[in-house]
Amino acid sequence: MQRDWLKQEFRAVHDHYMDMRHNFAAHSGDMKIEDANTHVLLILDFDAYRVRLHTNRLQPDISFHEENGKDFTGLIEHAIDVVTQRSSDYSQKIGDAVMSKGLAYWLLAARENGPVNIDTIFRSFHKKR
Repeated sequence: MQRDWLKQEFRAVHDHYMDMRHNFAAHSGDMKIEDANTHVLLILDFDAYRVRLHTNRLQPDISFHEENGKDFTGLIEHAIDVVTQRSSDYSQKIGDAVMSKGLAYWLLAARENGPVNIDTIFRSFHKKR
């Protein structure tokens, strides 16, 4: 899904959560909202000692953001609606392009046992319109 598919009112919320995603999943730390400190522990045992490492990690478990009354739940619901509508629109367009070829075309294609490039049919059908 592209950012520009979303209504303008959801883009700031989308940007916030994408920044969070990029920080944790892709770039790990660019936003400086997480921290890790490692400590060396020397455990004495009479004349010997053992070394242990302990790392204390600080990072948020969850992020909340709201922009003009739009929040994460609203963003997700809107994104689902956008993707569902686009999928439905493209399904209808592909169906129209397929139907434009007629039954004889598809029966012949089935007998030839080869793939049919739907993209070529789709583009030629919609170019004519």
